[in-house]
Amino acid sequence: MSNWQTPKTDWTANDYYNIHIDLNRVEGNLHEIVLILRENGYSISLPETLDWKMTDFPTVSEINRIRRNINTVIGQLSQLPGIPRLVEENSGFFNYQSANDLEKNIEGLKRVLDGTLSLYRHSGEVYCGEEFVLF
Repeated sequence: MSNWQTPKTDWTANDYYNIHIDLNRVEGNLHEIVLILRENGYSISLPETLDWKMTDFPTVSEINRIRRNINTVIGQLSQLPGIPRLVEENSGFFNYQSANDLEKNIEGLKRVLDGTLSLYRHSGEVYCGEEFVLF
């Protein structure tokens, strides 16, 4: 994935959330996951904002939209331990723990997809060390 950025999952109470950097990373990474899903036969489309500016300020409904988007992607995949469903709606309280939750979920989704795709075999592919029989 050419536009994947390593999620920041070590937020603390002393960190500052830079909207144009951090939300573009969050939504951009989720977008990259959706592209992988589409390339592998999933029909998925999410409402997204991929061009947050320094002067933007996310509303409660926008943060909740991102949470719903993550839960939508989680719903497309098998639910695995360690990838908790996010609370879809929030009263507006967004802190470093909320930021960690968003990015940890996206990071977990990427790990699941990478692992699944590494095991996926396309019909007719031959792997080193295997016998190949033509009928």
